[in-house]
Amino acid sequence: MTDPALVGDPVLVRVAGLPAALPAALGTPDLTERIRHLIRAETAYRACAADVAERIGVELVPALPREARRQALDVRRRLHRGEFVQPGDLDFRPLARIAEWGDALAAETAALHDAVEQTARMHHGLVWDLISGDPEAARMVAATAPGVVEDIRARLAAGEPWTGKALRKRADHLLRLLFRAAFKTTPRGWLAHVALAETGPGPLTVGDHAVHRLSNIQEDRRRLTAAPILPDAWLSLTALRWTEGDRLCWHVADHDGPDAVRRGDIRRTPVVDALCRVLGARAMRTRDVVTLLAPDARRKPVLREFLRHLAQLGLVQVSSAPTGRLHRWRVAAGPGSGFTDVYRRAHGGVAVPSRLPELVAHAGRLAAVIADRRSHPALDLVGPEPRPLSEIVAEALDSGEPSRPALPGSAWPEPRPRTTYQRCASGWPGTPAKARSSWARPCWTTSAHRPRGRRRGRSTACSARCREAGPCWRPSPRRA
Repeated sequence: MTDPALVGDPVLVRVAGLPAALPAALGTPDLTERIRHLIRAETAYRACAADVAERIGVELVPALPREARRQALDVRRRLHRGEFVQPGDLDFRPLARIAEWGDALAAETAALHDAVEQTARMHHGLVWDLISGDPEAARMVAATAPGVVEDIRARLAAGEPWTGKALRKRADHLLRLLFRAAFKTTPRGWLAHVALAETGPGPLTVGDHAVHRLSNIQEDRRRLTAAPILPDAWLSLTALRWTEGDRLCWHVADHDGPDAVRRGDIRRTPVVDALCRVLGARAMRTRDVVTLLAPDARRKPVLREFLRHLAQLGLVQVSSAPTGRLHRWRVAAGPGSGFTDVYRRAHGGVAVPSRLPELVAHAGRLAAVIADRRSHPALDLVGPEPRPLSEIVAEALDSGEPSRPALPGSAWPEPRPRTTYQRCASGWPGTPAKARSSWARPCWTTSAHRPRGRRRGRSTACSARCREAGPCWRPSPRRA
């Protein structure tokens, strides 16, 4: 029930990009109910089998001759484990009934296994039929994964079955898209619909779309940089640059690299120095930069090609102003490129429990307690004196290797006197005791140093320490 004091307050509602009923149509409730029934039957069978096993031990085993007891005891152990059994030559009525029950459960398990496999074989084709039959789902999938849709159509036209590996993988990808659109709490792009509503009596319904699209600056930069001819866009120098002698160095983002950051450098020629003086910390149009650096018209094509080369290296950044477009309320809208915000028109109210303010306050206090207050390691490099940002980034990247955990303390037993193990643990003349404790470990490379029952093998670091030690180490005959 909604608190009267909260009626009329605005609330932001997250709306699924696709109806939840769409992926729910792929469910198999009859098969799920059969599985639940089989689980309950197997649980009851195990309980009854344990009772029959107890009765076999009390009633049947004492009355059997010695030759038949072995079979009875074997059946009794299997019943205690909940397995299916056959009575064999044992004449015991409870055992015959539990064996018939086990045969029925085994037949039902086999039939259910075949039904699950048949459903799995049909499932991938059902995903494609479901998407093809719904216009909104087809539009969403075509805009989100156009390559997958085209590949599926080409493979189906070529006669490939859905049981093939390629189509199975693509059907699983489509299924993940459906679930992300319908059930994920924080989807991206077109799948993230929001609506502004008010608290009050429901039900809440949503209608028309309003879409705001904004171009992606990074995608525009990659497109402009990869152009065969340098376009007339905005040029600027990357911010993370510094000089080392006669070299101009810089760091640039590399989304395709393993470290996401790429370092580059170039020799400081007169043209490079002039470019740095012209651009500095500002952005200029390509035509203005070319006019200032090459007044002679004959040199402008060469300079443009050189600027394009610097843009591909990452020293020069080519960008354009982001463009946005707002599509006002309409009945339906489709996905597009760039950053997309989708707004829906809401009708009705949202029921809010009276304890909502108290619950929000509790959540805020809990978030403050469990929040990770640890600062980034790069912040430790910032001191009271001003430093260039490029130096801080370079130092953070150079020292960015995570520290290796310390070796655990030794838990080896005390060595016996006058043994090889004792000579290893005791060290050699001239070695401090503190240093010996860090590498005093048993040597297992050779059979003389390896305890009985221990496999051959030892880390390279241990072998290196033993080589430096001298008297204890000797190469294995297989590796000499």
